Parts: sequence; structure tokens; C-alpha cells
Amino acid sequence: MELQHLITFNTIVQLGTFSKAAEKLGYSQAAVTIQVAKLEDELGTRLFDRLGKSISLTSDGKTFHAHAVRILNDISDAKESVSPKDGLEGTLTIGTVDSLCTSLLLKPVAAFHKKYPGVQISITTDSIDGLLRMLRDNEIDFAYLTDEPIRDLDLVTVMEREERAVFVCSADHPLAARENVSLQDVFSSPMILTERDASYRMILERDLRDRGIELNPVIESRNTDLIMSMVRQNMGITFLPEYMLENREEEEDVKVIQTGYHARIFLQVLHHKNKWVSQEMKAFFGMLAL
Repeated sequence: MELQHLITFNTIVQLGTFSKAAEKLGYSQAAVTIQVAKLEDELGTRLFDRLGKSISLTSDGKTFHAHAVRILNDISDAKESVSPKDGLEGTLTIGTVDSLCTSLLLKPVAAFHKKYPGVQISITTDSIDGLLRMLRDNEIDFAYLTDEPIRDLDLVTVMEREERAVFVCSADHPLAARENVSLQDVFSSPMILTERDASYRMILERDLRDRGIELNPVIESRNTDLIMSMVRQNMGITFLPEYMLENREEEEDVKVIQTGYHARIFLQVLHHKNKWVSQEMKAFFGMLAL
């Protein structure tokens, strides 16, 4: 069994078509078809059902693919064990949410780039639903996000850590120095919030509905840095992950409002179970504890 046939097979599964796999691997579509045919002949079974232009894995194909992914990962591990650790020169495509871009993601990206300057890093932001779709469509290597715990049999959780989302105001706001602030007092001020698809906003809205409180923000934006700038200008109160206040020079300009309420969210790193975990991905995962 040839290694390249496994790579071709796995690429077809990831991208969903023979033509896309051929384009990525630099083969003609005919060459890809021949490789799959040889693999099927060797295994004595069909790996794909071909209906018109669409393809899907057969039952045997699904079983074999799980083994193929493990084999490819084992080979990658074996190569890594005897290769120079500072010689990575591939690519890394990270999907994340806006609030992490200017906070917790900065440190591991900076450390990774310093150690592996030859790796090309691409960072894209989207909603949680958008990131999960990109994982399934193999548009990103992994997702770095905050949400309620995601339990999906198609996804592998590399890391999970609990965080908090809290109410934040300017240091000049009347509520900044108070203790035991009621939610009614919080919502007497203008609210500046992320868009509705942000996980912590959805949790807040759900909890407020249970308390009979309606949420009516005066300003909405996906850009959390913009929201923080408006809060520092005392334009209103926001509700954001507490990690956005860490290690910032502007931290003294804003304060967490002492309401006793917070939303439990989870920092998570996920990749698709069928994703071939590259040396670049493994190296980055090793930076996440920094």
C-alpha cells in the first residue's frame, strides 16, 4: 500500500471531490481516479459511492478512513521525532472569534512565530457557527473560540478552559465604585453589546429572559475593541469576556461591575476528527499553555 494513495484518499474525503483533491495535490483528476482505483483493488472493496458529480464514503470507506487518518498521523509523529524542531516551513490556518484576536491569541501566535518564522500563519474571524462550518469544510486547521462546551462527535477537543463574561463600565461611571450592584441598575445605563451570535451574549439574553428582563442595546458591533473604546469613553456598559481586561494598559480605564452575575463560557480549541494533524498544528498546540 503506497503512502501517497492514503494521502490522496484522505484529501478527497477532506475536500469532498476528486477535482478539488487533484488541484490541491497538483495531480490531474485522472491521476487521482487511478490512485483511488488501485487502492480499492488492493483492499478488495469500494471506498466511495459515486452518484453523478457527488461522492460519499461507503461503509467500508468510513472504516478505512479512520485507520488512514491514524496511519498518517503516526507517520507525521515518526517524522517529527527525528526531524529538527525549528525547521517548520508549512502553513497554519486558524479560525477564531474577534474577542480572542486582541487578547488570548496574541501570546501563543507571537511565541509560535518567534520559534517558527518560516511558517505562514493565516487568521480568520467568524461567528461560532461560521467557525464550525469551516472546520467541517476543511477551510481552517483548527478553531480557537469561546462558547458553551461543544460536544460534537466529528470534532476533537484539544483544550478546554472555563472563563467568565462580565459587565464592564468606564472607571468614571457611577457604578464603577459600587458593590452589590443590581441588574436593574446596570440596565438603567445604555448597553453596548456584541452582535446576537456571540456566545456570551446569547447566554446573557437567555438568563435575562428567565428573570423577565428584556435586553435593548443602543449600539451593537462585532468589533470588541471598538466596544471597549466606547466603554472607556463612558458611552455605556458592555458585557464581555473577562480575559479582554487582562494585560492591557487601558485596564485602569475600565472596571468590572460588581453584580454577582457572570456567564460561564469555555475557551476551546477544536479540530475535525478527520483532519490530518500537521507538525505545525502540533507545535502551535504546544504553545497554548504559555
